[in-house]
Amino acid sequence: MSILTALQDPAISISLILVFSGLLSYRWSGSLRGKTKNLPADLGWASLTPILEYVNRREDFIRDGLQRTKESIWRFSFMSKTVIVLTGHAAREGFYKARSLDVKEGTFLLAFVPPIPGGAVDVSPADHSTILRRALAIQQPDNMQKVLLPQWIEDSCRLMREWGTSGRIDPCDEVYEVFFYLILRTLTCVEVMEDRETCEKLKKLYDEMAFPTNVEGIYFSWFPGYNNVKRLLSTKRVYDIYSKVIKERKASGVRKDDALQLLLDNGDDRTITMGLMMGMVMAGSNSVGRIGIWLVSFLTTSSEWRQKIVTEIKDLIESSTGDSLSPKIPLAKQLTKLSLDDWENKTPVLDLVVAEMLRLAQPHAAVRRNLGPDFYIDGKLIPEKSYLVYPFSDIHHNSEVYPDPLEFRPGREIPSNVPYAHLGWGAGKNPCTGRRLAKMQLKIIATIFSLAYDPSIVNAESSPMKLPNPDFNSVIGKPKEEFFIKYQPGEFTL
Repeated sequence: MSILTALQDPAISISLILVFSGLLSYRWSGSLRGKTKNLPADLGWASLTPILEYVNRREDFIRDGLQRTKESIWRFSFMSKTVIVLTGHAAREGFYKARSLDVKEGTFLLAFVPPIPGGAVDVSPADHSTILRRALAIQQPDNMQKVLLPQWIEDSCRLMREWGTSGRIDPCDEVYEVFFYLILRTLTCVEVMEDRETCEKLKKLYDEMAFPTNVEGIYFSWFPGYNNVKRLLSTKRVYDIYSKVIKERKASGVRKDDALQLLLDNGDDRTITMGLMMGMVMAGSNSVGRIGIWLVSFLTTSSEWRQKIVTEIKDLIESSTGDSLSPKIPLAKQLTKLSLDDWENKTPVLDLVVAEMLRLAQPHAAVRRNLGPDFYIDGKLIPEKSYLVYPFSDIHHNSEVYPDPLEFRPGREIPSNVPYAHLGWGAGKNPCTGRRLAKMQLKIIATIFSLAYDPSIVNAESSPMKLPNPDFNSVIGKPKEEFFIKYQPGEFTL
């Protein structure tokens, strides 16, 4: 029996994990010793239980914690670490105003991306800052207008044209694929995008690298269990694909308009290059890619808002180009006539739709680490080195702030008298680095889908059904039950 085969046996993996757990885990966090006054209430569960519950059923776990502790701010232990969960308006405001909370340190607690030397998460704070600067450089208006915008439109139309004029798709596959390709286009290189086989291979590998839900992947991401080894191998294969492309680009001396060229022109080393091309692609696909699934799905349920988008784009084409949107001319040829300014500043309907989708279907929680010193949020001590979690659903699904919060209502008002009432693009000192890119991609695909298709939600038997809600216990917001999008030709041609 090979080692990898042996580790695939859950009994072997779990037995070894329990051995390591007995050696490494202790109940009381060192960072709390001697600090008992004004600490958040302790959930009091065994060390292994909370982190498994947090990942596998986060929404229910947070609700249970509120009921068990009777406090809006409470804590649990993760091995030697203290994790503090915050809910409520005062806690949210304190969380986003705090200056000592670090997003990068926080992400390491619950991101579970296996590090490899020079890879996506094995970076210093200085290198991490450089990666973020490169991501911002990609979003410069000149690059977006001349390079990315026409490519995104052409890629989207080409991929959606492959669906056919009528049929049925699983949005968790086909819609996600479109967003994944746009993210690859944005953050990698021409060589990858010109090779469909490589794109498909990368999609599969990134899926294998995504969030784990098995015992060793959640609690012992360093442990060489079967799933962790598989994820590590997938990470290495992605690394190898990009390494080969980088080597060949350098050897050829050929310049191309893409993210890789930006990195090479800046003389960035392999750590920076891989950090952007690996880490940012994973972050993008697990955020905008998943939100995009729900954007298209909820638009499918609302002919009213699809028609509003159609009307908005028709009027914009006419006012910006002097032409009428024609059903006989391919959409890509017509939509590429719109400028970046048109898309960003003259599409209020799309702005409302995207904002509502970020509120309604985003399953994320903000995770930070307090780098010190100790401080207080809403009268509760936040110790140095502790981790903090704020679930977006605490505000986004608060019925006192957003009546009928699980209803798709893009016209609803974001209240100005509630602090940090909409967290779709982050808040405080850590807004979403790629928000400009993500927002444009969401707008483009919402537009093309609304113009090209007449869709409906169906089940596996193609019978009409109500769109299920996202499962907010899932870290990626997967649907609570399987559904499909059935479609007929819309008014315009891909």
